[in-house]
Amino acid sequence: MKKVLVGKVVSTHGIKGEIKILSDFQFKDKVFNVGKKLIIDDELFEIKSYRHHKNFEMVTLNEYRDINEVLFLMKKKVYVAEEDLEFNNDEVLDEALVN
Repeated sequence: MKKVLVGKVVSTHGIKGEIKILSDFQFKDKVFNVGKKLIIDDELFEIKSYRHHKNFEMVTLNEYRDINEVLFLMKKKVYVAEEDLEFNNDEVLDEALVN
């Protein structure tokens, strides 16, 4: 499974386990949706809720309902499996063009 870097967890938001992800990924709409899977430290996490706020992608993950439960994710890189990205025929990752 090839992983694609989509961002980094920079902090928490509120007390209900929401995390802020800083991302400049070109296809955010294909990654940050309820039910999609994120990879952090080679572990899969499912997105429970998502919203965009200022420059951040605000995400809550299934199984986590409290700020103390998500603190271990701080400063970690966030990936998605390349096969989970559903591209149209005219879409391609920037990094694929470099190779």
